[in-house]
Amino acid sequence: MATAYDNFTDTAATLLNSHTADTGQTWASAPSNSGNMYIYTNGVELQSRGDGTDSHYSSFVPATAEYDVTISLSNTASGTLSVVASFRQSTSVDTVYRGFWNGYGPYWELRRIVAGSSTTLATAGGNSPVGTTGNLKFEGRDATKKLFWGATELLSNTDNTITAAGRPGVRGGDAGSSRITYWEAVDVAGGGTGNPWNYYAQC
Repeated sequence: MATAYDNFTDTAATLLNSHTADTGQTWASAPSNSGNMYIYTNGVELQSRGDGTDSHYSSFVPATAEYDVTISLSNTASGTLSVVASFRQSTSVDTVYRGFWNGYGPYWELRRIVAGSSTTLATAGGNSPVGTTGNLKFEGRDATKKLFWGATELLSNTDNTITAAGRPGVRGGDAGSSRITYWEAVDVAGGGTGNPWNYYAQC
């Protein structure tokens, strides 16, 4: 399986768009992005730098539209939108699937955005990430989209409006809401060498 991953090790305050991932990929602003994310003070975490509009995608190109995106969340605050795992992100229009903790619910949410129009596809309560550290995984298998917190499946939906592979990415939460210590995209059909930092090992 081909894999891209990033531990966000860099000089403190480096903007994500100026950072290179561990596996060599770069980051770019997604369409309709109006903010940025930056390397946190210890140089190995990523934090939002705005109001939740900080959307970015990796230069990693999946071989198909079936892949996984995992982020390791930490310092999630109550009553906020956490950092988002982005799936099938278009590089030309504001079209993407997003999985995240919606602290205003509070619940986990799977959301679809097509040309800027947002639709909530599924929500699920429980397994709050507030005050804990753990992994959020967005799993995409053809029409089935699933979110996991650790090894626990949170929700599932079969919407397949967005069929292009797009790019895997990340979106900032509310300012100060949460940070991520690790990001990974695994192309399940892409061949190549897998990442030794696998999802369950990070739990």
